[in-house]
Amino acid sequence: MTIYSNEAHPEEILKIYGDILTAKIQKIQQEECREVTHAAEILTAAIRAGRKIYFFGTGHSFMMSQEVYARAGGYAGTSMIPILMPELNSASHLTKSTAIERLPEYADIIMNTYPFQEGDAIIMTSNSGRNGLIVELALRLKKLGVHVIAVTSPNEKLISRHSSGKKLCDIAEAVLNNQTEYGDVSITLTNGIPTGPTSTIISAYLIDAMMTEFMQMCISQNIECPIFESSNIDGGDQHNRAYFEALLNSRR
Repeated sequence: MTIYSNEAHPEEILKIYGDILTAKIQKIQQEECREVTHAAEILTAAIRAGRKIYFFGTGHSFMMSQEVYARAGGYAGTSMIPILMPELNSASHLTKSTAIERLPEYADIIMNTYPFQEGDAIIMTSNSGRNGLIVELALRLKKLGVHVIAVTSPNEKLISRHSSGKKLCDIAEAVLNNQTEYGDVSITLTNGIPTGPTSTIISAYLIDAMMTEFMQMCISQNIECPIFESSNIDGGDQHNRAYFEALLNSRR
């Protein structure tokens, strides 16, 4: 944890915060390369077998499911399905998503809403990986034969809230460690209050790196790999039109 001193100029926070994030990225580059490749291999195998790729997260981690979906430079295949149930998003209500993510029973609703099958893959993002819903859902999907990939922080200070005593990192086939500190803070202000969240930035980095490697693997193995272009470049709308139509038709 970096302590922001009284002697520091306010504008120095940009560098302090940036240095913290840079150090985490460099650590990930040294330690997580094999896990990112392993995750990409799981996704490639699922697509090769005609299976689906799901993304799941609650609260702020919900954003990771949005990050990969229908975006410039992103995978445009209809086999990728983000679980974007609005009640899981903290934007819909300040505390409702927190309450839901602690309910193991809510896995019933998700399992009955999405047609998970053996051989599918799911990327589950949870900074703590401790709450009842994500652990219950991961356990059920793993039992079904779905490949579980975790983006999380396997912090020993965080104890499971699930009756199994397990956390997401204990269940997943591949674990991408986002190197988040306890409480998702990295800087202590002069009044002693910690701030400086890192999980969103670093998790997005890990997921986008994983997806980039996955798409390159598909191309190298001659697996069909549609990729969106930005709608804000010349010709982007024309390039994307068929992809958007296919996605819309697949969700009906």
